[in-house]
Amino acid sequence: MKDFVEFPNAKIPYSIFLVQNPENLTQEILSKIHKLLYTERFRKIDPKIISFERIAKGKSKALVIHGPKELLKSLNELQLLELEDFSKKLEISRVLSFEVGYLNRGESLEKLITAGIMKGIDLEEDEYFFFQVVAHPAGGVEKNQFQVSIRIAISSQDSVRRATLAKQFNNYLIENLGLSRLEKNQSSSDIYEAFKKRILIPKEVFKFTLTSEQVLGLLRG
Repeated sequence: MKDFVEFPNAKIPYSIFLVQNPENLTQEILSKIHKLLYTERFRKIDPKIISFERIAKGKSKALVIHGPKELLKSLNELQLLELEDFSKKLEISRVLSFEVGYLNRGESLEKLITAGIMKGIDLEEDEYFFFQVVAHPAGGVEKNQFQVSIRIAISSQDSVRRATLAKQFNNYLIENLGLSRLEKNQSSSDIYEAFKKRILIPKEVFKFTLTSEQVLGLLRG
């Protein structure tokens, strides 16, 4: 599968930004991002990858976006603040990572619209939860769809606690979102490396397409 993965273009300046006005991340903004990536202005970006990420530490939560700086800085509605990449600071030995896919595709697509990924999180103060949606515009400018790769990373000093949190959250995915942890074909550390690099798994390898409305539903909470 490594022959098929797609990385953000190293020749294009990418960065990560805190969304200071997360309530302004609407379906209209996601549609705007989708359309911008098809314009001549951003034609040089290939592959066209944006990563939406929800983060929790204890009871604190945040929304960040990783993508081409020029594009993201045009989204004044979100009041973006450039950050240092947090994902490179965690000790990988304390992180459990996995990828997420459909449990039942038809059921999943309906649930995702109002789901809210962060509702299933209950962390201690020194624990972290990361939910990543790596997205690439799909289906042409009018389709308003994204090919996505979804990853989850959980950080805790206690290995038993990490495993418990992963199991609890997978149950939440199944019961509330119609999604599930994918069968393990990579190690947790390999998946976390893919998380840090914001790698997209193309549709030729694993087709996972969501509308802007469904992506927004996942990021709620």
